[in-house]
Amino acid sequence: RERFEWAKAMVLSRQVNLECSGHPPGGANVVVPGHDLLNHCSGGDPNCEFDTTCADGAEGDDVAVVVRCTRDVDAGHELQISYGPLPNSSLLLFHGFVADANPYDCVELLLECPVVP
Repeated sequence: RERFEWAKAMVLSRQVNLECSGHPPGGANVVVPGHDLLNHCSGGDPNCEFDTTCADGAEGDDVAVVVRCTRDVDAGHELQISYGPLPNSSLLLFHGFVADANPYDCVELLLECPVVP
């Protein structure tokens, strides 16, 4: 059971949702080799972007993930993409980390208000 929980956590924290026309609506969550080496840039200007290309091939549908640098990156610096405008609760739950200076961070308050008939 412990190994299963570890494996599930690895998949859930490293999956990417890919959308292609002609494929399931809402896309598919997949693990892309090497994609987890790209770090999240929250609120800044990421130096990379990724895109999904879809092509109908003779042997079926081909889907590719392409990562491109949007500007020059010095040796030794992180390659960064944006996971989107996510609060730390979502980053922790779905990606396994929190961002130090996250402009999208928020606190959810659940309040119960009695309804007077």
